[in-house]
Amino acid sequence: MKNTLLFLLVATLALPAADSTDSKPGKSAKAGRAALVPDIDGIAKEDMAKFRAAFAKAQQDEGVKAAREKLLEKRKSMEFATAAEKKDARADFETLSEEVRKALRAAIAKADGSLSKEVIEKATDALEDKLKEKAKEAAASKKGAEAKAAAKSGDKKPETPAIGK
Repeated sequence: MKNTLLFLLVATLALPAADSTDSKPGKSAKAGRAALVPDIDGIAKEDMAKFRAAFAKAQQDEGVKAAREKLLEKRKSMEFATAAEKKDARADFETLSEEVRKALRAAIAKADGSLSKEVIEKATDALEDKLKEKAKEAAASKKGAEAKAAAKSGDKKPETPAIGK
């Protein structure tokens, strides 16, 4: 569940960066999008090229934006919730995540009608899996960095003044 939410947020934040015109010299915006949406085994290169273009267009679709906004609002409302409240809201998050997924797939199909439903599903599932993997790696490296920082700060004990001397 957390991975699905993280996927949606990462995808939302990564796409504008991938499409920006301020890319590094020698790299086009297409190269950034290709890195975000890599080739997938079992899908022809032509279909992947079509999928990448349709995926970029789908990010601008009002239905996708609205579904993501609802998910983001729910996430923000749960920021200071208790563990029990978060557990109770899990079904809501799953429903909202599924709405985003459906809206994205529909927008991709609308952007390029030549893509089959199977290609769209396979590509979006693979993309979601890749982003989940990257999110786990990022979380693990963040935890590792926090542990190192805590260990460093834990090595030094504050000096206490001697009383009565």
